[in-house]
Amino acid sequence: MFMVVLVHLLGHGGLAESVEKYSLEFFIVYLLGYAAKCSVDCFVLISGYVGIFAKHRYSSLAQLWLKVLFYSVGITLIFELLRPEVVGKKNLILSFFPILSNQYWYFTSYFFLFLFMPFLNAAINNVGRKRLLLTLSVIVLLTSVVYPLTMAAAGSDYLRLSGGYSVLWFMILYLVGAYIRKYGFLRNVRRIWFILSFVVSVILTLGSKLAIGFFSMRIFSTVKYDSLYTHYQSVTILISALSLLLIFERTDFKGVWRKIIAAISPLSFGVYLIHDNNLIRENLIKDRFAGMAEYPAVVMALSITASALCVFAVCIGIDGIRELLFRVLGVRSRLERLEERLRKRIGNRKAV
Repeated sequence: MFMVVLVHLLGHGGLAESVEKYSLEFFIVYLLGYAAKCSVDCFVLISGYVGIFAKHRYSSLAQLWLKVLFYSVGITLIFELLRPEVVGKKNLILSFFPILSNQYWYFTSYFFLFLFMPFLNAAINNVGRKRLLLTLSVIVLLTSVVYPLTMAAAGSDYLRLSGGYSVLWFMILYLVGAYIRKYGFLRNVRRIWFILSFVVSVILTLGSKLAIGFFSMRIFSTVKYDSLYTHYQSVTILISALSLLLIFERTDFKGVWRKIIAAISPLSFGVYLIHDNNLIRENLIKDRFAGMAEYPAVVMALSITASALCVFAVCIGIDGIRELLFRVLGVRSRLERLEERLRKRIGNRKAV
């Protein structure tokens, strides 16, 4: 989630667009950005990694939805109170429908992914390992390697993958993550090799941008298609995400680190809901970090990283208060009891 914040500060914050092209600052900013961009893919891979053996509880989805609604409506009302000129009636109404309005694109895609999870798990559990591996390999090859080229040639996103901002891409990542958990992946490979593959994939992502930009300039006299392999569905971004997952799969945290992770993990989704809210993004983040482009390269890198850490920490603190409120209200237990009652009613009707 820290990496998600970093990507947003570099992009929405204006720093990536403000650095001088092909300067040292340019290379540092884009390497940082591409190193962090795999975070979204990694989240969905983890969903499959965990979800293949987890009990599919709709109360869990309801809890997430309530968190989204809490921040969607809450932040809108705060802006309505403090800065009413930036909040229209449309924003106020849509804040009550965060999924339908696609206010948080990740949660909208995840919401529908969640509904498909039982079917995806059934596919993993009922298709043989070799056939599953072959199928997933072909799908990843076509969508991550071949499709960006054919999409550019066709001039349209005919599969509606939307650069990885789609439910279809989330489903593919979920299946890959579930396969890794169920069957293991390169189990005998040491962690250092995944660290190396992460670094190489980040460099290749930047290299693809530079190479495609160079050749398109020679052919079309303008830079075109240089972002073909920098989207979430890109093969290099996917390799980065897989590497990150496998690095931490092989990392055993103990003592105080385990306690810190256990305390912060439930609050990490709130970091996204707070800092990437439309009103906060447009009024508090947009182009606020562009001035860092004037800093010396090292100072700039440290400053944007420290800024991301500060945003992360502040949002963790805010969501900690929200979590305390939800515990006092017994939100989790109430939703779980409601789900159990509904399951029993449905079961009784089936029996009749």
